[in-house]
Amino acid sequence: MDIRLIETIIAGTSFFVLRFVAIKFLTQIQHQYHYSKYRIRPIKKFVNLFILLTLLIVLIAMWRIEQANLLTAISSVLAVAGVALFSEWSILSNI
Repeated sequence: MDIRLIETIIAGTSFFVLRFVAIKFLTQIQHQYHYSKYRIRPIKKFVNLFILLTLLIVLIAMWRIEQANLLTAISSVLAVAGVALFSEWSILSNI
């Protein structure tokens, strides 16, 4: 088995473990200081996003993805999303 595949599995597993520990910790703080769930929810979202972005950066570094290929993929995804949003807007304006 390729070493990068093993590293990817370890990184993915660590993502879920870190996410679980962070959410558990924030829930414990919420109950300890009697915060409402609406006050903790944005913090949980930020922590999830931070952990996910860190995982993506680690995976990009592990798989040695070139910047040109990465920019091409990102621009392609954004172009497809833009066309989808424009067509949705066009369909909704006709209703």
